Amino acid sequence: MDTKQALDYWALEGGEKAPVAAEVTDTAPQVFAVCEIERELEEGEVADTRVLAWGLVLPNRVEVVSVDPGMRGTFKSVHSAMELFSRLAEVGIVRP
Repeated sequence: MDTKQALDYWALEGGEKAPVAAEVTDTAPQVFAVCEIERELEEGEVADTRVLAWGLVLPNRVEVVSVDPGMRGTFKSVHSAMELFSRLAEVGIVRP
């Protein structure tokens, strides 16, 4: 079963969904992508970008998982997560 099939299979509908729908809406995490920015040396213009990781903003923490296997972390804030990534490369956030 692929991911879409699993999401469809386990989805609550109608009378099962109604009691929890408001809570789901109220507590849904914000999602963001941590993106690396590569610039041209001479002009400083953006030469390339890529998604390094995905983040979830939860009520009491931020969870970040890298696109490439091997890195995940829990942070107190988006700012603290981005401070770590900014030590590795020039980065920014894109929210879908």
